[in-house]
Amino acid sequence: MSTSMLFHAFGISNVIVKKTEFLDGKIIFHGEVKERLLRCPECRSRKVIKFGHKVRQIRLVPIGKKPTFLHLTTYRVKCHECGQIRWIHLPFVQRKSN
Repeated sequence: MSTSMLFHAFGISNVIVKKTEFLDGKIIFHGEVKERLLRCPECRSRKVIKFGHKVRQIRLVPIGKKPTFLHLTTYRVKCHECGQIRWIHLPFVQRKSN
């Protein structure tokens, strides 16, 4: 249900929601990127191995008056084609502008 909610409400695909938490007036989705996003951000090759991970907190549009967040486990990959070690590209995340 929550994976469907992320797609239909926020337009986020390729994320598997593991659990949803309602904590201190906030809605927090805990998820992980799908395997199809694991590709080299430099050469776009799928010949990569996981080379570390981290949990990113992504702020989403509020649902009603409740702040909404996605705690997303994302991966760093090592590419067998170009040898680069990089964090994967998340197409639904915008970088902060100064």
